[in-house]
This record gives sequence, C-alpha cells and structure tokens, in this order.
Amino acid sequence: MSETVAEDDGDADGMRFFGTGHRITGNTIRDISARGYRAPPHPDCFQTFDHSPPTYDVVISGNTCQNVDAQCLIATDDQPGSSGAPNGVPSITFADNTCAPNGAQAINLRRWPNVEIRHNKFSGPNLNRAILIIDGSTGCTVIDNTTAGGVPTVDVDGASRPGFRQNGNSPA
Repeated sequence: MSETVAEDDGDADGMRFFGTGHRITGNTIRDISARGYRAPPHPDCFQTFDHSPPTYDVVISGNTCQNVDAQCLIATDDQPGSSGAPNGVPSITFADNTCAPNGAQAINLRRWPNVEIRHNKFSGPNLNRAILIIDGSTGCTVIDNTTAGGVPTVDVDGASRPGFRQNGNSPA
C-alpha cells in the first residue's frame, strides 16, 4: 500500500496489517479521534496483533502519522505460544517515518520481537517517550531516531532487554 491519504476513516485505525511481505510506504494518516464512539477506541496509524497468521517481513517506511489520538504503531501479541516468525527475520522494519500522535508514546510493542526502528522523527503533545518496548519484545533495534522536546526516545522493560540494541538516538 502506498501514497494513500487516510482521514477520519470510521474504524479508528489508519491501517491494520497481518501476514508477511507487506510494504507500507509513502502514506499520510491524520486526524483520527477517539471522540464520537460509544466505547472509545485507541486510534492508531498502524496496528497488528496476535499471530494467526504470523506477521513478519513487514516494512513500514516513508509515512506520516499526525494528530491520531493514540499511537503511530502498535504491535501486540497476547496469544499463547511463539509469534510464528522465523528466527532472525525482522518482524517489522519501521524506518524513515514522521510520527506526531497524541498518545503517551508513538510506538508500542508488547510481546512483539525482532522489530527494527530506525531514522524516524517523533513528536507529539503528550509523549512520555517515543518508543515503549515491553513484555518480552526481545531482539529489537532502535537506531538513529529523533524525538522532539527532550522526551526520551526509548523505554525498554527488563523482559525485553535480551538482544536489544540502540545507537545514535537523540535524545539518547
């Protein structure tokens, strides 16, 4: 999917993706609010969850996410068992994107291993950190990202530290 402009799309997420080999490039997603729903959702620009089918070898690059009430990217796997991705294969490569959501973080990874996050620009009025990596999201790489306003670039819990690498982020 490329060169799409998604605005106020009604389901509260810009794009949901599942499976392998997707290339999501050059899109603009903006102005998705949680207001107006009976049970407010958490609007995200890009979302995947669980592992049936397995999601890996996905590239999200050159996109813009603005004024979306939750996150730029959320990837969560709350099903028991492994993610289904082959060992050593990046599940998601998130590169060269501009993220300015309204949530506490721009990227939220929960139980989602082997994600590469590089060369992105993060900002937003409510950011506590640009990237949150938790609950066994092992093997993630965070390189050369910029976060506005002195907000920390990445917050990683102990369960996600194995295989974690970071370098060249500003602020560190």
